[in-house]
Amino acid sequence: MDNKVVMTINVPEPKKLSYGGISFTLVPFLTIAQQAYLINAYLQEYFEGEEESMVERSSYNIMEADITLKSYLLQMLTDIDTESISNDFYMVDDFWTHLYSEISNFTGFLSRLYTYREIVRETKSAGYALPRLLEKAFGLLEQYQELTPEKIEEARKAGLEMVKAMEKSALLTPVKQEKKPRKRPAKR
Repeated sequence: MDNKVVMTINVPEPKKLSYGGISFTLVPFLTIAQQAYLINAYLQEYFEGEEESMVERSSYNIMEADITLKSYLLQMLTDIDTESISNDFYMVDDFWTHLYSEISNFTGFLSRLYTYREIVRETKSAGYALPRLLEKAFGLLEQYQELTPEKIEEARKAGLEMVKAMEKSALLTPVKQEKKPRKRPAKR
């Protein structure tokens, strides 16, 4: 086609919102640069944050990553002074539900964030499992140089355990392309 149409986006104008009697301004759109920055910050905190998570039994820093994401959202899109709010404010769900619903492309952003998180999780899982499985296999080979029927049976059982472990790991599981975000509660 010779007649090309020029496409532009209409970025929503900043909005005045209020919560708890306090008014603030929100730019209700995340640019591609902001989305990339937020995804990188979230993933870094989620997988590589402080050595000890707030929740001790978790190997991921889920809560810390959530707080990081929320803090950067406030800094990028609002005129709220993030230094003035307490950490507990990041757990006020009705505020965040309302804020997210006002950002026009937040659902798409969240979908991208979850997709990247799953890809990184699967990659890290495979990177952890494969060396352990290979180490175990080489150990078995060294251990069973003098093969007897009992040792062959032991090797068979150990091999089956390795196959089961591989089936549970990301090595034999295709990476999910997209994870749909959870539905947020309706606005109040």
